[in-house]
Parts: sequence; C-alpha cells; structure tokens
Amino acid sequence: MREETGFRVALIRVVGTYSRPRWRAGSHSVLFAATVVDGDPGDFDPNETIEARSFNLDNLPDSLLWWQRRMVADAASGIAGVAWSHEALVPGDGDRAATVARSRRDPAFAEQVQAALTRPPYEDAERLDVGSLPLASLD
Repeated sequence: MREETGFRVALIRVVGTYSRPRWRAGSHSVLFAATVVDGDPGDFDPNETIEARSFNLDNLPDSLLWWQRRMVADAASGIAGVAWSHEALVPGDGDRAATVARSRRDPAFAEQVQAALTRPPYEDAERLDVGSLPLASLD
C-alpha cells in the first residue's frame, strides 16, 4: 500500500471477493479492510501512482467503476466474507486499444463506454453469492 498511497497499513479483515467472469478473460479481486499505521499521503511511488486523493463516501468520483462502488460500500459497512459476481461487460469488441481509439474519434461511442463502466448494464448485473457474517460472530 505504501507505494500506491504513501501509507503503511495493517489489515483488519477480508471484506470479500469480487468476480467479473465476463470481463476480458475474467477478473477476480479480494478486498481487505485496513487501518493506517503511519505514512505520508504525498509519499507514494510516482511509478506506481499518478495521483492519490481521499473522498467522502457520499461524494465519490463519478468516474469510479460501478462494481468498485459496491466494494467501497461493503468495506465502509463493516461486513466481512461476502462474495459477489458482477456481470461487467467489456465495452466495444474487447480490444482495449481499439476501444480507446474509437472513443477518441466518436463522442457517442465514448459516452457508451463511460456508461458501461460507471453503471451496471442491467438491474440484476450483480449477484451476492455468499452473504456477510456479522463481525460480532467472528469472535
């Protein structure tokens, strides 16, 4: 974490796993909750991070990917041990370079790409596969 944020942290719990089986060749993330031990928010590795900022939970950036909003909400809620599947679809034909090039020359397509990345593609695009355990029951 220090390279990306400038902070040294201590892990508190596993929040959950988040799978996007239809995202490129499939993508899976494990999210940990952590507490800051020490560090300086300006002391990140510029080869790892371009910019680091903090946000209030009620004012997250509009550009945040839609499934990342779920991850932030889960971490903030204090839950542990969830497993989510997200039907995140790769915009365009799956070729990242071609999608970026087309987005630069076609504003309507760029809006479609932004919508695909910032809003779920349909109402049931995320599914809770394993429920949360109350933290008190983990003791």
